[in-house]
Amino acid sequence: MNFTQRMAFAAQRVYGWLLTFYPLKFRSNYGPLMTQVNRDLTREAMAQSGFLSLISLWLETIKDLVASIWKEQFDAWRRDMPPKTRIAFLIGSIFLGISALFVIVNVLQYEIGINLAWNPFDIVLERTKDTPLRLVFDAVILFGPAVAVGLFILPHVEIRLRPGEDELAAIVIHKVEGLSLLLIGLSVLVLGIIGLYLVGENLPCLIGQQVSC
Repeated sequence: MNFTQRMAFAAQRVYGWLLTFYPLKFRSNYGPLMTQVNRDLTREAMAQSGFLSLISLWLETIKDLVASIWKEQFDAWRRDMPPKTRIAFLIGSIFLGISALFVIVNVLQYEIGINLAWNPFDIVLERTKDTPLRLVFDAVILFGPAVAVGLFILPHVEIRLRPGEDELAAIVIHKVEGLSLLLIGLSVLVLGIIGLYLVGENLPCLIGQQVSC
């Protein structure tokens, strides 16, 4: 097996993994057909010009997959999700969105050095300086992703009272997949970036190189 063949094999494995982000019903109906079509397109690309065609195919495939996954997940969310679950996802998405936008803006402006024309967080920080709202804002930024993870997991947790003769209650965690898994992953990623940023900012204090912290 040469390098191009190994890449094609790995790409098909990744494609199968990406299909898990589709809703279960959609994946059951169309997953095998999509896998077969992707396998056929991969073979055609390798027969045409090998590695370059494979890269071109996968750039187009990933673009289409991302758009399609979001569409199908949103349709399933709107069609099948109970009202309480929708509320939990909506609030969790707001917390995650605020923290993620803060991370993106600050990385672009202060770490990469891109001069943004407008930074909404600078305005908020300036107007809430030395006020209780500043503490609320900082808490949302720091703990928003953790709150989001809890809200995204909550709909998959079921508390059953008196499940058996010898048990008063039981907590059942249903399988997490699709949109929930994607949002939880994004929340953990944002939380990790914030944690690394805080450690980097306070590293001189942590290792004793700076007395005043």
